[in-house]
Amino acid sequence: MSTEFGGKISQIKSVEKLTRPEFCEIVGVAQSTMRKLDAPSARSIPKYDIVQKICKSFPQYTLWLMTDMVNPEGGQISPEIKKLQQN
Repeated sequence: MSTEFGGKISQIKSVEKLTRPEFCEIVGVAQSTMRKLDAPSARSIPKYDIVQKICKSFPQYTLWLMTDMVNPEGGQISPEIKKLQQN
């Protein structure tokens, strides 16, 4: 998993209009843990259980989060696609 993970989390929070505390509550991860992961300069690689919790909470972003790929027909989108759908 690349160091872009934190940036992807920030994009999800932004498009879903969630603060870090709201995101952490939905996912079930401590804010201190998420703070280490979603900072723009973060180099932390998340543990599997954290990635799994995020993917379970936001399944529509799983493919994009893990591979940078999307499959809108299969329900797998990116935050950019969600923004387009909202407009």
